Amino acid sequence: MNQAGFIRYHGYNPISAADTIYCLSSLLGKTTQSNESIISNEYLMNNFFDAYDFLTNCSKGNIFEIAINEAIDLQKAIVRQMVSMFERKEITSAGPFRYALISHTHDLKRFLHPITLSKLAQFIVDTIIESGRRRNRPFILGALKESTDTYLVAGVPGYHSGSARKTSHNLGNSVQQAARSTHSTLSYHSFDSSVVEVQQEHITRFMEYLGSGLVSF
Repeated sequence: MNQAGFIRYHGYNPISAADTIYCLSSLLGKTTQSNESIISNEYLMNNFFDAYDFLTNCSKGNIFEIAINEAIDLQKAIVRQMVSMFERKEITSAGPFRYALISHTHDLKRFLHPITLSKLAQFIVDTIIESGRRRNRPFILGALKESTDTYLVAGVPGYHSGSARKTSHNLGNSVQQAARSTHSTLSYHSFDSSVVEVQQEHITRFMEYLGSGLVSF
């Protein structure tokens, strides 16, 4: 795939602006290697400083190789997960939106972070739009956190990532309203209002509330 853009050299290593974004988001979205339910403030700060080092000083240690490999591994996991979901027909149409829930998959742990879960959701939306067979609708994606018996849920508008229309305040408000109606967690480490945690026992009611007409996208 060819993309027009800017190139920056770090020593003898050229990297495009687009690849820089992939690297930064993969570093920021790294999950823990131990208990998947715990993403501490310290761990998030370490992710931030790794991303900062990559952006400002790629010659520091082996941060350049780490960032590139992390971005490649994440994109491979996103493609694997998406293909699996399409093959298993796990994407459900629910009136004004589509949704899917992922659990017990090889790559599940990678998507227990708002950044990576949202990237997977957007990639699925892009693929649906590019197929040209179905109309655009918001997409809600949940990933099971077994140790806390909750779903991390991310919502993305039904627009292509290359479109000028990329945000939807209505979607974020709708997700939070549905979460409040099921007494679900709203205080997650994310600036995105479309990311919440929902108790596993409430996830069906959460989706029903979104699609019931009580919530407008």
